[in-house]
Amino acid sequence: MQFKDGASVYTENDEEIGKLNRVVLDPVLREVTHIVIEKGLLFPEDKVVPIDMIDTSREDKITLETGIDSFDDLVPFEETHYMGVDEAEWYRSPGATSEPEYDYAPVFYYYPPFGGYGGYATYAYANRPVETERNIPEDTIPLQKGVDVLSVEGEKVGNVEQIFVDADSNQATHFLISSGLLFKERKLIPIHWVKNIHEDLITLAVSTRMLENLPDYKERE
Repeated sequence: MQFKDGASVYTENDEEIGKLNRVVLDPVLREVTHIVIEKGLLFPEDKVVPIDMIDTSREDKITLETGIDSFDDLVPFEETHYMGVDEAEWYRSPGATSEPEYDYAPVFYYYPPFGGYGGYATYAYANRPVETERNIPEDTIPLQKGVDVLSVEGEKVGNVEQIFVDADSNQATHFLISSGLLFKERKLIPIHWVKNIHEDLITLAVSTRMLENLPDYKERE
């Protein structure tokens, strides 16, 4: 299987429901567990797809298994929850009233909609903490789009463009990285050359010189 940044994701009925945004990887087993797909432009929304719900995956097209008919059928990548706290733990600014569960925002000017005079007022609000939860396994890493790749010397050698995965084991086998703007150089990196994997950074165990000596990657025709 191949997972390329921005690949279109389709249902079994060939209806496009989003674009590939991230690949979720177990950094120890080097196994892909989920993908994250995105929908929308101004206010994009991310949803999670377990790897076993993917039927086929080519360079520019991912097709999901039977049972997923729309983007709404999927679980959100991140969910925000309000956290419960004791009244004593509520934040209160100077001048707050005797109501411990409320605080008061700074004074603001309002303009009356139906005549009369403008004035100043305060607005009461509850200052409740929130917690964001990701719907992926605890020890996995959702690789950022185009994650940076460094050589063993700490030099940036490119960005991840594509991930190749064994369809039977779901283990990543290679990263395809690219560098340059107008004339991109593309190198295929074996997974066993990877030293550390982070959400926004991949560090290799090989030198920049070794990578420069690799032949450029060419797609099969």
